[in-house]
Amino acid sequence: MDLQILPLINGTGSIPTIGLGTFVFEQGKPEKGEAATSAAVDARYRHFDCAWNYGTQECVGRALEKKIKDGIIERKDIFITTKLWNTHHNPKLVMEELKDSLKKLQTDYVDMFLIHWPMGLQDQDFSRNVISPKDKNGKQLCACYPLEDIWKIEIWPYFSNKRLTKFCKDKGMVVTAYAPFGCPSRPWKEAEEPCPFEDPVLLEIAERKGKSVAQVIIRFHLQNGISMVPKSVTPSRIKENINVFDFELSEEDMEKIKALDRNLRVFKELTDHFNMDLQTLPLTNGTGSIPTIGLGTFTVFGQRGKPEEVEAATSAAVDAGYRHFDCAWNYGTQEGIGRALEKKIKDGVIERKDIFITTKLWDTHHNPKLVMEELKDSLKKLRTDYVDMFLIHWPTALQDQDFSGDKIAPADENGKVLWACYPLEDIWKEMEKCQHAGMARNIGISNFNSKQTDRIFKCCTIKPTNMQIEISPYFANERLTKFCQEKGMVVTAYAPLGAPSRPWRESGEPSPFEDPVLTEIATRKGKSVAQVIIRFHLQNGISVVPKSITPSRIKENIDVFDFELSEEDMKKIKDLDRNLRVYKEPIAIGHPEYPFDEPF
Repeated sequence: MDLQILPLINGTGSIPTIGLGTFVFEQGKPEKGEAATSAAVDARYRHFDCAWNYGTQECVGRALEKKIKDGIIERKDIFITTKLWNTHHNPKLVMEELKDSLKKLQTDYVDMFLIHWPMGLQDQDFSRNVISPKDKNGKQLCACYPLEDIWKIEIWPYFSNKRLTKFCKDKGMVVTAYAPFGCPSRPWKEAEEPCPFEDPVLLEIAERKGKSVAQVIIRFHLQNGISMVPKSVTPSRIKENINVFDFELSEEDMEKIKALDRNLRVFKELTDHFNMDLQTLPLTNGTGSIPTIGLGTFTVFGQRGKPEEVEAATSAAVDAGYRHFDCAWNYGTQEGIGRALEKKIKDGVIERKDIFITTKLWDTHHNPKLVMEELKDSLKKLRTDYVDMFLIHWPTALQDQDFSGDKIAPADENGKVLWACYPLEDIWKEMEKCQHAGMARNIGISNFNSKQTDRIFKCCTIKPTNMQIEISPYFANERLTKFCQEKGMVVTAYAPLGAPSRPWRESGEPSPFEDPVLTEIATRKGKSVAQVIIRFHLQNGISVVPKSITPSRIKENIDVFDFELSEEDMKKIKDLDRNLRVYKEPIAIGHPEYPFDEPF
């Protein structure tokens, strides 16, 4: 039984490591599917992988029912997987689809029910007449439902997908590989694309072991702790694919196969079409998910963008596909953002549920009596009943002020900034009240150090879901990022491009836009330096809020989902870190809660 099952750590029971994949391109003849399933049972398969959209559930169900009636297997001996299709992401349709699948599979339950893809399509019935709905111009009709209200991955020798695999395993999930051979007979295979069945490394190992290339690949996945569902309707191949438990690959062989990785994803028509890769991050400590790229609306004190500029930038961002808008009470941009979003909602371009609005509690309103009052003021300006994220902007309090915005940084007659001190724990309690009141869906912090963050976690009844901090190629802020992520917080980078146009930039300080490492990668990828930096952050699991009021740059900054940085490129950018913090908050230096005196 070596490697034949993997325990479902987060669930019940175990999963057979090799299953029969039943996906077919042209919805193969039912009798072939039924015969293949029957042959698989005879070959001792006990895992059957199907999906509502494959159109194979009925033939799989008939074959399994017959084998059960004939006494060859019992229902408890087999493991059936099915998947929720994209046209049924509407929460009202999820259970209805599963009921339809159970009826077709002729069973009372399935052993695994997966969300097939994270991107929704326009709602459809269960007739299967429309699997991929399009408009009259052939454009895909998409839909968006929060994933939290309603997760197999592609892995093969030329596409190891190892970062996602490790991520899932670290969370206690069993990883199953579909297309474990790279689907060499796929209709869209390019002429120059390699085939693993012709690879000299795999052929040499297979010949030496007296096995087929397919068996070597399957064994490679198994020894990596991955289950898989190779597809076949040919009885001899079905039998061959499970006959892999009588040999072992050496560490040298495993390394040779591992080195074949070319990052060659073959099932990319959906991910390319929807551009959903890395577009959201789940709010583990909170509710929903956060879009990874938001429009930053910070403007330097005394140089605030004109309201019409902010409004136009927000409108352009919506048109470019942004759904995350980052603002703060002290930015003075909430009214322009609110007007733009309200107009887009009235015009039917977006709905409120489609967008994610972040705002922040300013330092002059740390008095617990003022926390909720400031949020009410922000909601009024933003023209919304709630925000999706409410952050404490800085841990450093300033002297209480009203909501006129006349004194953002109050000072005495000598120009000295007037500080105040309110316990962070008391402020957090008021933040929790804002969430309980329905005025904020999630709450979090910004610019806190690790010790201040720990204080919040010790006193909280609602955990912070988000930490917004400065991160750029020259300021990795790696220790604090890791600290926050380990606590279940999503980390958002402000000034992700290094704020090269900041007025206080000194002449000798470097600009990432002139960095030879970044410019070389950008040229090679056919992208801008900004796009390379943003992609770098996303691949590190960090969301970003780059600021711009220029429509072309706004559009450019979100156009980063059609390329990927290699591990070598990621390391090159990581090595640029100079610990160069550019936002040091001089008005708070010396404050008892000044965050940057700690190492992180």
